Amino acid sequence: MRIFLWFKGRIVKFLSLGLIALVLGLLGGSFLNSGVVRAASGNGAGFTIMPMYPKNQLGGETGSFSLLVKPSQIQEVTVRVVNQQDKKRTIRFGFNTAYTNSSGNISYDLGSKYLPKDSSRKISIADLVQSPQVQTVQVGPSQTGFLTFKLKMPSTQFNGVLLGAIFAMPVGEKNNTVTQSGTTLRNQFGMALPVTLKMDQNYKAPIKLRLNTIRPAIVNKSIGVQVNVQNVNPQFTYSDLNIHARISKKGSSKVLHSNSVTQSSFAPNSNYNYAISWGGKPLEPGKYHLSWKSDVGGVQNWNFERDFTITNAQAQNLNNQAGFKPSYLWLWILLGVLVLVLIIIVTYYVGRKRSRQNNQATNSSNTSRRSH
Repeated sequence: MRIFLWFKGRIVKFLSLGLIALVLGLLGGSFLNSGVVRAASGNGAGFTIMPMYPKNQLGGETGSFSLLVKPSQIQEVTVRVVNQQDKKRTIRFGFNTAYTNSSGNISYDLGSKYLPKDSSRKISIADLVQSPQVQTVQVGPSQTGFLTFKLKMPSTQFNGVLLGAIFAMPVGEKNNTVTQSGTTLRNQFGMALPVTLKMDQNYKAPIKLRLNTIRPAIVNKSIGVQVNVQNVNPQFTYSDLNIHARISKKGSSKVLHSNSVTQSSFAPNSNYNYAISWGGKPLEPGKYHLSWKSDVGGVQNWNFERDFTITNAQAQNLNNQAGFKPSYLWLWILLGVLVLVLIIIVTYYVGRKRSRQNNQATNSSNTSRRSH
């Protein structure tokens, strides 16, 4: 399957793309966070979805919804689904809010119940859905079906964009793949059709990054730190955000650990944990410094400098989880030094005692000779 990433930073470029598909892998029954890709003919999902454009569509028929809406408006969003297989199928559709996953990609695979919280998000596009947020459609072999979501706009005007997607996945279908090692993978395919809502076409504010917490953690079985970064503006960027983060000891310029990503993305009013690996080494408690540099297309820049501390308890706990055995070399060295000091002290006192005894014996012998 040929894969194309969608979006391109600005709404106009974003609208120029065609139908969007999201391919998710299920391993042991749990979703893997995946990016958004274009649906191709004969893709693993076996069906296609496409928008039925309303009059308030911006940019023409571009393969996705970009709607100019008004306060308190009831907006209908209708999708056409085509079953490409020769059997009857049931397709489940959900209306999800966009978020930024741990890889720095915009995703739509989580419903409102599981959507990561964000302090800057005042409105979620999924919360505007008046009809059921999850709908199911049965489509016959090689047939076409339709479904409609109704959204009620807020009573007051919002700035920027609300970003989400209509997420589609077949019900009760699993495709098993056996790997070279004999492991069976259960793959389930789905697609996402992006939806953007805006009330002001002239809103130009870009994304705005904020650095939140820095804490030690284990990510993908690798020990390191997580830097929570947040986009507090109702705007997104796609495939043009570059990040370079470095960690050093506080007061030192020597870089101990670093991580860089290029062409990453950020959903509106969302946050995620940017991971910096410790390179397979155990955590050492102490005071550290984070130097963060990021830019959008080399134009918009954010530079953060932040001190943080890894405590003894945090290091020990995470090192144990990661399977690092504590080193007692320092204890053996200390014991060796103590034993050596003890030997020296004992030798000194024993030698001093013998010296006194010898002196006393010599004095007694001299006294005895004089008396005779």
